[in-house]
Amino acid sequence: MRRISRLPLASDVEGAMAAAQARLNSEIAGLLPEKWAKTAGAAWDHHDSGAARSTLHAMAGPRQCRMYCCDSHGDGIDHFRPKSTYPGYTFSWPNLLLSCTECGRYKGKEFPVDDQSQPLLIDPTVDDPWAHLDFDPETGNLVARYDPVHGCFSDRGEEPVRQSRLDRREAVARGMQKALRQLHERVERALADPRTTADRLIADLHQIDEYGLVVWCFVGSGRHDTPLATLREQLPSLWAQCVSLIG
Repeated sequence: MRRISRLPLASDVEGAMAAAQARLNSEIAGLLPEKWAKTAGAAWDHHDSGAARSTLHAMAGPRQCRMYCCDSHGDGIDHFRPKSTYPGYTFSWPNLLLSCTECGRYKGKEFPVDDQSQPLLIDPTVDDPWAHLDFDPETGNLVARYDPVHGCFSDRGEEPVRQSRLDRREAVARGMQKALRQLHERVERALADPRTTADRLIADLHQIDEYGLVVWCFVGSGRHDTPLATLREQLPSLWAQCVSLIG
């Protein structure tokens, strides 16, 4: 999973969505909650979501990686807060994400929250996924990040892993392992080339990376593995510049 910058919608598209939400709000006023799903679903199905979908595709980047798992097997617009239980978010642009077929099926209507009613799932347009997730290079799986302060694994890491089966997605795991090998190869070339600059190295790494692993390599637990640890030890100035570029 990688951090994604949300692009703005055109003003006319945003206006049309606001109007659609207002109509839906009127329709569900007074309805029992069990009627929300059908009403919100019908309203969404009759809405032209083409512009929103195009913008989500633009946000996904050239490889069109889906926003929960970074796979590219099928796509659909997912409502982060499900419209069946949160109909007031049906046409909310910040609530829309591009999802692969599997993640959409696994997620369904489920939306776990903590005791303050805050989401336990990760929205990659709002959250830094690597604050809650870790990567196991041996298996290629995403796993929950261990919090040494509280002596437990992150709830916001465990929930998306459980819900989207991120620890059981073989195609995604193979893709992440391949990407990591390519990132390591590029870092090894940097170690052998004294002309390497931080700008060039980070640009090349981002070009290779489609899973957000560059962040994991430089500011996550990947920094402890060879050849990242070697880069940090042998070229500390270059390392510091790379970290600053990643932010």
